[in-house]
Amino acid sequence: MAPIHRTIVDEAREVKPLVERLVRERSEKSIMCPGLLGFRPIETGKRPDNTVAVDGGNRSRDYREFTIYLARAWAGGGVGESLLHSIGVVVPPSDAEARISIYREILEAVAAKDAVAGGGGGLLLLDGSPSTALKWWRPGLSRWGLKMSAAIAEAEKILPRLRDKGLIPACEPGGCVETLLEKAARRPASSRAAMILGTVTEDIERLRWIVAVEVAEKLYMYKAMLEEAWDRGYTPVFVAKTSRSTEMCRGPIADAAYIEVRAPLNPSYAIARGDLMVKEGLSSMLGIEVGEGDGRFIPDVAGLREFYEDLAELSTYARLSPGGPILRISILLPGGDRRLSDHLGLLDSILPQLAGLSPSGYPVLLLVAHERARVSGEDLERVSLLLGLSLREVSRGVLRI
Repeated sequence: MAPIHRTIVDEAREVKPLVERLVRERSEKSIMCPGLLGFRPIETGKRPDNTVAVDGGNRSRDYREFTIYLARAWAGGGVGESLLHSIGVVVPPSDAEARISIYREILEAVAAKDAVAGGGGGLLLLDGSPSTALKWWRPGLSRWGLKMSAAIAEAEKILPRLRDKGLIPACEPGGCVETLLEKAARRPASSRAAMILGTVTEDIERLRWIVAVEVAEKLYMYKAMLEEAWDRGYTPVFVAKTSRSTEMCRGPIADAAYIEVRAPLNPSYAIARGDLMVKEGLSSMLGIEVGEGDGRFIPDVAGLREFYEDLAELSTYARLSPGGPILRISILLPGGDRRLSDHLGLLDSILPQLAGLSPSGYPVLLLVAHERARVSGEDLERVSLLLGLSLREVSRGVLRI
């Protein structure tokens, strides 16, 4: 039998009707959004007294022995700015992309905490969504799922090797993870810990437990950032350009696509059932079931479990300028905050301020933060030169025969 060859054209012809059906459904079934109750106008022309925005970037390169990376975070606004970098290697190199994202997110939290420390209240703008920033079951990390406490317990067995390495002060057995989270000499501490441990241990399986510490450090630094922001009178607001959530409309495509069809062209925001707009507890925010004991979702270390079981999110979809894009807006508050009982009133207060910063439909200061934090190929090449690795063969190089 002759081999069958399918061209790109053949594949496109077969898939095209499916794509057209999905696009058509967005319009035809836009009324099929059971959680959506309507839209409320946003009063324009109001600007916040003070705003801080934060964003980060990262880039990496693979070598046979490890992956090198450069991560950067910038936060700034009316009260100054903070620019942070982290350079290092990922060992073992498995799951490098997801782990480097954690390092960048840690830097973003540190930069934001530094930037709001000198201010007197306003908006703290962050790119993306809290669920993306705080979850960790990305490809390759799913094995940590609901067993974080057990993973932290394993990490406790290897962290004592760092006590004389200048990263953390002396720690008692069973308390080294908490010491690293609270008293690390640099951030991301977990990245440097993995690099140090990679040079002093030959047991790769034990070294893998450091991933649990990386996750815990991210949760710890976001906790510190949010607490600092609230103490200084800031309201943390996440702005997502490409939300993939489907929880409101329960359709095969993202909620934002359905809402875009129905939303007024003038600045407005979506009103939904209260349980879809206000969620309390990280597990509720992320839509997961939690267990008991070591199966609990959030590690019971450095106050993380108590903090995240109390964290609250108020979210909606909004158009911030006439004809502008539909954005998902998420506000983070402590659980039990009295403003949550009047969540529409809170949105009526925050969204006009956000619209005042978004003449083209997206906050200008977040665009500035993105550019300041972007990591270019030239940046990474400079890092390679400084590390003496520029001429070494990368792991995916061309095989010459």
